[in-house]
Amino acid sequence: MATLFQSAYLDWHEHWSEVPPLPSTPLVRLKFRKAPLTVRIAHIGTTNFRASAARCGTPVEPDEGDEHDAELTLWREIRLALGPTRDSNEIGPMFESRAFVTVELSSRDDCLSQQLSLARGYTLEGLSPMTSDEVLIDGLWHRITPLVDVDALFDDWSDFDSQAAILASSLDGKAVDHPYLWEQTPLSDKKNCFEHYYVSWTPLAPAYVRHWLDRPTHDCELPLDAISSAASATKSQPWFPSHSAAHSIELAVEAGVLKAELGRAVESMRSAFDDYQRMWLERMNTQTEATVEWLRASAAAAGPSEPDETGDISR
Repeated sequence: MATLFQSAYLDWHEHWSEVPPLPSTPLVRLKFRKAPLTVRIAHIGTTNFRASAARCGTPVEPDEGDEHDAELTLWREIRLALGPTRDSNEIGPMFESRAFVTVELSSRDDCLSQQLSLARGYTLEGLSPMTSDEVLIDGLWHRITPLVDVDALFDDWSDFDSQAAILASSLDGKAVDHPYLWEQTPLSDKKNCFEHYYVSWTPLAPAYVRHWLDRPTHDCELPLDAISSAASATKSQPWFPSHSAAHSIELAVEAGVLKAELGRAVESMRSAFDDYQRMWLERMNTQTEATVEWLRASAAAAGPSEPDETGDISR
């Protein structure tokens, strides 16, 4: 709990840069908005993924890559997460909602005709001709730069009065129709309609199961292959109809797929904390040893202290 900003996260939201390290696994992606745009993708890829959470300030220059017509899709990814729900002593499951951004290229090249996921697709912030993100193509990370300001595609402030009225309604807790905002707590009286780059948590309750998961399969994606595989291999009759995403997820629950996926997420988080603790202790030990050596060297350089009239050699 010492690493968390909050003691409970149910019906709460955080900016993506302050999201707590709660283990989670994706369930479904819901289409939110689409926009056409042109992108430039670097010719040369690398196996070294840039670990920084922020987008790179170096765009792909014309001599570094090719331009492609594309369609950018902003998805709402619904995940199953574990964490403190009502208080720090109550650890349980919650639905987690976050942004996920893909770019689909209009290309005849087989390796570029696929849907590409932005490495930092949890936000559209800062995605402009002056920056770059990364996409994975044939096992290599390639820089990608949009040739238009993506923020402007989704958040047009040319009509200031209209936008100001929308924001005022959202701050009052009302639902608003805006391509950049969505309801963080859609089934509550106060909708908390904020920007897509906020991550939020809602109860794992029947009403939210229907709201998030009972969606037509043609209007969403199942990001885990294991969920689709479990649905095709299980013979039981679930509660939800076959055209609903909840149908496959219910079968995956019955087959133990989600339990296994969430277990792996927990182990990954535990391993990350163990690695961080080990690195922290190594840095602290190195720092302590360096400080001790410096003190010894300083004392040796100063030489023995001469006593004053009272015999005190502390000065």
